[in-house]
Amino acid sequence: MLKGEVSQVFPTPLETNEKSYFIVKATLINGMKSTQNKCIPFYPNLKGNAKITIGEHRLLEKLLFPIVSIFKSKEQSRENLEN
Repeated sequence: MLKGEVSQVFPTPLETNEKSYFIVKATLINGMKSTQNKCIPFYPNLKGNAKITIGEHRLLEKLLFPIVSIFKSKEQSRENLEN
């Protein structure tokens, strides 16, 4: 595993048939040296997967929280009007 810090998140997701993906730029803290002290060779178009955490929350939760809270707020307002 490589550790790094996200330096930029592109706001528009890439859509595929199965999932949506966000492109991020990350700076690797220890370069291509893994957490097990192994050097991973770099080559063009190297691809990988990442788990991005912000504190105890994943990036997706941080991006979606404002949208979810708006819907919850509207739903609560509607319930208050009905009662």
